[in-house]
Amino acid sequence: MDQKEASTHTTYFGFSMGKFSGDFNKLEVEIGATDCKGKYLVREKIVDTAPLTRDVCTKFLNKVYACGVLDWKEDYRSEKQDPNGRSWGVEIRFDNGEEVYKGGCDQYPDTWRKFIKAVNALKLPDIK
Repeated sequence: MDQKEASTHTTYFGFSMGKFSGDFNKLEVEIGATDCKGKYLVREKIVDTAPLTRDVCTKFLNKVYACGVLDWKEDYRSEKQDPNGRSWGVEIRFDNGEEVYKGGCDQYPDTWRKFIKAVNALKLPDIK
C-alpha cells in the first residue's frame, strides 16, 4: 500500500513516546466509516478524548502519511541506550488486516519534526 491510498484504508493509528523511567504518552485514533475518535493517554490512562469528523481524520492521516511513515525503517535505535532516553512507536492498522509498526529509542527518521507537527495538529494534548 502506498502513502496516498493508506489514509482511506487506515482503521487505527497509534503513536506513543516516553522516557524509559518516566511517563509514557500515547495518542490513539480509531477511524470508522463515518466518524473517528481520538484518545490521549498517559501511563495507559485516558486523559482526554475527542470525537473527530471523518474529514478531520482524513486530513490528519494525509499529513502523517506525507511524512513517509510507511517508508520508515522498522527500528531506529542508538547503539548506546541512555537510561534517560526516549522511546517511541507508531502502530497502524488497515481495513485489510495488515498492521505496520515503526519504533525506536533516541533515534528518529529524517521527517520526524514534520511528523510530530502533524500528530500534534489534532485537538488533543501535544506529545513532545
